[in-house]
Parts: sequence; structure tokens; C-alpha cells
Amino acid sequence: MPSTTITFAGLFVLRPDLRNGEYELGILRARDADHILQIAVSPELGSGPIPQERLEEYIQAGNINWQLEVDPSSRPGIESRRDRPHSRMDATPVNDRDLGWMINLENDEFHNRTLTRASNALQPVIRLKQGALFTSCKTDSVDTTQGQQAPRHFGFITGGISLNIDTSAGQQPVLGFKNSKGVQVDIFRLTQTDRVSYDVTVFNIPPNGHGQPPPVGSHFHLYYDKFFTGVQPNDRFDLKKHENPTIHPPRDHCDETHKQTPNPFRCGGILIEGGDPLG
Repeated sequence: MPSTTITFAGLFVLRPDLRNGEYELGILRARDADHILQIAVSPELGSGPIPQERLEEYIQAGNINWQLEVDPSSRPGIESRRDRPHSRMDATPVNDRDLGWMINLENDEFHNRTLTRASNALQPVIRLKQGALFTSCKTDSVDTTQGQQAPRHFGFITGGISLNIDTSAGQQPVLGFKNSKGVQVDIFRLTQTDRVSYDVTVFNIPPNGHGQPPPVGSHFHLYYDKFFTGVQPNDRFDLKKHENPTIHPPRDHCDETHKQTPNPFRCGGILIEGGDPLG
């Protein structure tokens, strides 16, 4: 049956809104570090690719609160499993798709405290209102480092998340916002969904991530540079691929071409489970 799958990759922050069963997804603003918000739709819409410049114009105009809705809405709310795996070394068919594979810098695997957030660091913030949200692929096993401490073998982490929307009855996924005059602006609206399955990628990566060698070095520090303030350099975590002994990759391993994302150790989303709303 036709469905729409929307994959998110790159630098972003995900937060569940437990009050209404929805999620917020904030794009980390890092254009000065060559991370550009891009949206690709396959098959392409009649108007062709969505220009990066248009997305930036929306943000520059202050339109930073976006919503991903389904018209008409049949089953409001997001289905998800946030359980953290019992062991990050052992992915199973039961927990493969859980969001708990995402990194949460505030839980007891990392800082184990609430971190201070910079304001306006996430632009735009997208509210996800309907569908099933899941880990779509996982990285190789990684080591974490903190300051000058020796690397710690951590295990598998999320390399991308996806939202699946049932469109078998012709429901139309719509990403958009209301401008300063209260007028609805559609960034995209997917039609013909009763007979066409769409794949959409929303990614915040360097432009040369499209089939080109990704930039050298980790981008994980940008979460501290731009979003979590007050963490001293020697307390910051970073990630690198675990080398010795070799760990067999998970069944749903992200390869370098997965949804046009770069190496997931350099760019990857993180999870926040509490605190104030993102937007």
C-alpha cells in the first residue's frame, strides 16, 4: 500500500511532547560551519527540487515554527518506542527501530544532568503531528571520548530516523508554516499519495555530502558550540568509530550512501526527553 517515508539526518535535536503525543524536531543552525538545510523529494514534485535558498529565505524572515501535518488527519499523534536498549552492543529484531538508540547527552550515559540551552539555536523547529517514528539505521560501533580521558567503547547509535505515514487512502503530508499575516505557506504538499509512495529526506549537512567525500573530522562539537552552553572543553564528549577489536556492523547498518547522509559519526541527531519546548 502507498505510504510516505520522511527521513531526518544531520545536525538536529528531537524532543517528545508528552502532552499531546507529538514530537518537535529542531534543525541546529550551523551555516557558518557549512551545514545547510536541504529537502529532497522522490519522485520529484511537478515544481522540481525545493531550492535551498527558498528555505533560507523563510528562516531569515522569521518563519521558524514549521508543522508536518497530514490532510485529512485520521490518526493524530506519533507512534514511537523510546526504550533504551539493554545493551548497545546487541541490536535485536525487537528493538532495532526504537528511538532509544539515539544519543541523549543529558542522560546517565553522558553528562547525567540538564544542560543549559542557547536560545534560537534551532531554526526551524518542525512539529511532527502524525505517523510512526523510528530509528531507520544504525552506525558502526562507536567509542566516546571526554576531554583527555581514554576512549570508552559505547556501541551502536542511531544514524538516521524516519517517519512513516500511511497514505493509502490519499492522505496528503504537508510541511508548512503560517507567516506573519497568518497565511498558510506550504513548503511541500504531497499529492497522488493513493497511488504513489514518496521518500522525503530532510537533512542538515554540508552540501558536498551528496555523493562526495565528507569533510574530515567530527562535527559533534557543534552541539556544544551552538546549543548546549556552559560545558567546558574538557567535559565535552565526542565520537569516533571503534577500531579494535573489530565489531560486526548491525543488520540495519547505515552505509555512506544511506539517504545521502555523510558519515554518521560526524553528523547525527540527538534526543532530549525533558525540559522546555524547543520552539
